[in-house]
Amino acid sequence: TSSISLAKRSTEISSREALNWTNLGFVYQNLISFVDGVDKLSEDAYNRAGELRPGDPAFAYRIGLLYINKFDLIRQLVIAKGIDSSSGTEAARQEIKKAEDNLKKAIELSPNFGLGIYSLGTAYDRQGEVGEAIAQLEKIIPFNSDQPGLNFELGLLYYRAGRKNDAL
Repeated sequence: TSSISLAKRSTEISSREALNWTNLGFVYQNLISFVDGVDKLSEDAYNRAGELRPGDPAFAYRIGLLYINKFDLIRQLVIAKGIDSSSGTEAARQEIKKAEDNLKKAIELSPNFGLGIYSLGTAYDRQGEVGEAIAQLEKIIPFNSDQPGLNFELGLLYYRAGRKNDAL
């Protein structure tokens, strides 16, 4: 409660500062597994930050991550609590689509935004679109030779796609 109050207060004191809105969005985002409906509040705060800094892909990217997190949360609830899998699956599908749309928006704003490209690959992977996930990672691998984890992840995707030689 105090975190929300302080973050809200900073937006009231300096409502034209994008970082204040980003902070509020981040506070809400971290409560997603505890409070229903906080995802919308987080998205609204990030969108307000985006209005203050048009052309900055960071805010659409953060919204994309927000909805990847919500997708994962719904999936966990379906498994752990035995929630009706058809309604849970549809709700999860809607959240991952929101993530995909926002990550695409971030990449449109900055075509070389590596974190956005990587996260879009993550969203595709969550949707079972392994080929699309591979395509996203293949875009960023040449520019991230110092990140061996990316090659490892790409290898796992290749393996799942039946491309065992590429995986090796």
